[in-house]
This record gives sequence, structure tokens and C-alpha cells, in this order.
Amino acid sequence: MKSQEITFRVLRFSPETDKKPHYDTFKVEVKGRMTVLDALENIKHEQDASLSFRRSCRSGICGSCAMKINDLTKLACKTRAAVEASKHGEVLVEPMSNMPLIRDLIVDMGEFWREVDRGKPWLIVDEKQAADLTKENLLTKEQLQISSKLADCIMCGACFSDCVSRVFDKNFNGPASLAKIHRFVADPRDKGGVGRIEGLVTIGLWSCTHCYFCWSQCPRDVRPVVAISALRALSFDIGDKSQGARHVAAFIDSVRSSGMLNEATLYLRTMRWNTLRDFDLILRMTVKGKAPSPFGRPIPKITEVRALYRLAHEVKQK
Repeated sequence: MKSQEITFRVLRFSPETDKKPHYDTFKVEVKGRMTVLDALENIKHEQDASLSFRRSCRSGICGSCAMKINDLTKLACKTRAAVEASKHGEVLVEPMSNMPLIRDLIVDMGEFWREVDRGKPWLIVDEKQAADLTKENLLTKEQLQISSKLADCIMCGACFSDCVSRVFDKNFNGPASLAKIHRFVADPRDKGGVGRIEGLVTIGLWSCTHCYFCWSQCPRDVRPVVAISALRALSFDIGDKSQGARHVAAFIDSVRSSGMLNEATLYLRTMRWNTLRDFDLILRMTVKGKAPSPFGRPIPKITEVRALYRLAHEVKQK
């Protein structure tokens, strides 16, 4: 079995002795399909017993060993050390982001769990249905398929760690939380149902930027961004008038009426009276000829665009 010496650069922090985090470098003889977790175990048992990290099942099921590996959050037990080294020349190992650092590669996941709890990720039982002990309340295969993927979430926090929206908006409760909410919104046994959606705007429903990191970094392919899009569509359909919903409505109307996006009307309809705070900037852009005109002309084949909208609406109605 071939082996190679690989450099591991690991972030270290001890609250008792360190004022700020620093990096330590280790050399590990990596054989065959050794994972990053295998290498960290080697470092801990043979080079530095003080190295701290979480791990449990070693099989990609528990999610305990989630950490940043070469700047992206992954499960250390599923990540091949040799593959990472071949791509980056070394293996950089750091704790997850968007959560307070406790020690070395261990973060305080309390913030992640608090955001999950904000969405009430549990079945709200209809007491009348629950009282009928003679009937088993099961889902059909079709109903189960809607949320079956979301049930695969192992709550590792990888999506939360790599969420760019969370970096800039601490009110955004994160991809995992919204994915959990959609799971129960789609469950006909849940008493809350679509009623859960009304409160989602206050916890950041429209803060997601659709960077798709939550999908690409999820070790279970849960696809939280798909759930977020579905929740937004439902929120829009029940009459959401928030800034995010106005932005979507303005986008749709602009393309339907002219065949292209008019950035001026998009901004004005989304921001409304808040445009007054940017009045000086708008005026200077207009003088310099850089402000888009709100009176754009439709494209030559606008009738075809509108026909597509009508067809999509008819399909949705069916």
C-alpha cells in the first residue's frame, strides 16, 4: 500500500493559555484511503495529546466531526486526506465558522441549536386526531416523498458554518432550521401546516442569497436551499408583503411586461420609501448618466415571453 507524507496545518486555541488562535504544523504518513479524521487521531495519539476535536461514529452518520478542511466545512471521517493534499498541497484544518470557538477544532454549537429551535422543528399534534386511538395516522408514499430528503439531515452544522447570509445577517436562522420547518409544513399531520410560514419573515426567510453552499457542503445531500425556495413560494402565494416578497413580485412583473429586468423599477418597488435615504446617490448617478431608466421598452418578442407566463400560470392552476 502506497504512503506519502502530508502536511497538516491545524488551528489551535486553548482558552487557558492563548490570547488568540494560532496554527501548528504536523507531518503525517498517510496510507491509502486514510481520512482527515484518521490523520487527526494519529496526531493526537502519536504527536500531540492535547489536540481537541469531536468525533463519534466515524461513518458519516452522527455529524460530530464536522470541521473546515481547506476552507470548506466537511465531515472529517468522509474526507480523504490524500485527495485534499493533491488539490491544495496541504491539509488545512480549522473549526467551523459562525459559531464561537471553545478549543482547537471544537465550537459551541449552542447558537446553531438555538436557531433550529426558533423554527419549532417538531410536529404540532392535532389533539382530536391524537385522541382517536383506533386510527393510525400514516402518510401516503407521495406525501412522504415531499419531505423524505429533509429527514436525512444529521444536524452536523455544516450548512450553518458555510452560510454566507449568516455572516452578514445574524437574524437569519440558517439553512438547517428552514429545511426542518419545510419538513413539517409539508406534513399534513401537522396542525401548524402552512400557518407556520407567516412568522418566517421575522427569522430571515428572505435573507438567503442562494449561494448553494448549504447544498454543496451537505454530507447527506439534503438540499436546504430547495426547501427555502419552496417556503418562499408558499409565503408569496399567501400574500406576503415583506421587502423580500416585493422584490420577487417586481422581478416577475418586470420580465413579464418588458421581457427583461428593469433595475430601476426593481429597486423602487422593492425599497419603496426607503429609496429616499439614497436620494443623493440616485441624483449623482442620474447626472453621470449611470442611473437606469424606469421607462424601458419591451423586447421585440415580448408576446412570446407573456405566452410562457400564461402557460406557467395555467399549469400551476391545474
